[in-house]
Amino acid sequence: DPSIATLVNESLARRYEVFPVRVAKKTLLLAMSHPNDIHAIEDISLITGMNILPRAASSEEITRLLDEFYGSTAGKTRHDAGRPSPLDMRAAQPGAIVQLSSSGMFVKTGDSCFCILELHIEGKRYTPLDFARTMSLAVGGSFGG
Repeated sequence: DPSIATLVNESLARRYEVFPVRVAKKTLLLAMSHPNDIHAIEDISLITGMNILPRAASSEEITRLLDEFYGSTAGKTRHDAGRPSPLDMRAAQPGAIVQLSSSGMFVKTGDSCFCILELHIEGKRYTPLDFARTMSLAVGGSFGG
């Protein structure tokens, strides 16, 4: 099912060298080149709202899968790599979180999106991931609604 691959956005999948394989109940089977990377597992669990079941795969195999699904990274700029993929954007409703990482939270607005880089609430500073943890937000969830 191609929609499973959209559970982890392209930039995060390439950064952690992972590819979503299957979902069973609230568990995501995740092919990983580094299946013991606890930071990747925690980030992806937080972002997807699912438990992660890591499975070892070679870096080459992950890259091949990502290139087949998203297209080759040849010719993409660093700026493009951080944006939500068009697949993320098409599937999302306005107000939905389409990407969440330590570098930003992208929220859909009509045909576009905006990126939250940092939040300041009642004198406290939050990164997007810290805010998402505090508010129990995940990709696909609604921000501010």
